[in-house]
Amino acid sequence: MTEKQYAHLAAHYDRLFPVTETTVAFLKTCFSTAQTILDVGCGTGLHAFALARAGKSVTGIDPDCAMLEQARKQGDAYPGSVRFLTGTLQSPGVSGVFAGIMVLGNTLPHLESEQALGQVMVKLAKRLEAGGTLLVQMINYDKVFKERLNALPMLQDGAVTLKRQVRLIPPHVDFTTDLEDGTSRQVRTVRLLGITRAMFLAALVQAGLKKVDEYGDFARKPYDIDTDLRWIIVAQKPRKGASNHAR
Repeated sequence: MTEKQYAHLAAHYDRLFPVTETTVAFLKTCFSTAQTILDVGCGTGLHAFALARAGKSVTGIDPDCAMLEQARKQGDAYPGSVRFLTGTLQSPGVSGVFAGIMVLGNTLPHLESEQALGQVMVKLAKRLEAGGTLLVQMINYDKVFKERLNALPMLQDGAVTLKRQVRLIPPHVDFTTDLEDGTSRQVRTVRLLGITRAMFLAALVQAGLKKVDEYGDFARKPYDIDTDLRWIIVAQKPRKGASNHAR
């Protein structure tokens, strides 16, 4: 992910990808015992703000300058509770450890290879305190590859529409966003790593993390690899002496 890859979406992002009450409830439960949270790929900061309102201290990182600018403007309403820094999956640019880490919105697939995924998971594990929780959300690429999907559902808010096309180049996908706002049209394509369940669980084990649960949405629907388009994974860094087997 580059510093301007999603700049064209920044002005419309909050309306096209709103954070629902169901999502907020999930986040609050997932991080109920965590006081410090790292939001990797924070975008405009909506998830970070939701946790800040719940009394958490949140650090958000993102490589996109336009997204961070939006986040920092809104972050003024939460002095001392949120901060936003320039950082990437490979180079987070933060120090210390956190009680919780979240990587949402299909952020993790912005990697070049399965090897890079393993390296990033190890880095994230080092930033997670023992007993801490990792929350990951992404597209169900097992379904994408199996059904050879060529598009995701269109998003719309008033005159603004976002079409999302997919071109399969296993193990990668070329992901094209086509944004129209009534006055202009902007088309961008980015190559993503199609992270399958098997690939991700192997990276979890490599990082010494344990999968806790999987869901198909933030309403906690049990995950169905054949039907769900979205995949949510909750994992934990075991305390010393505990098993770290990923089911």
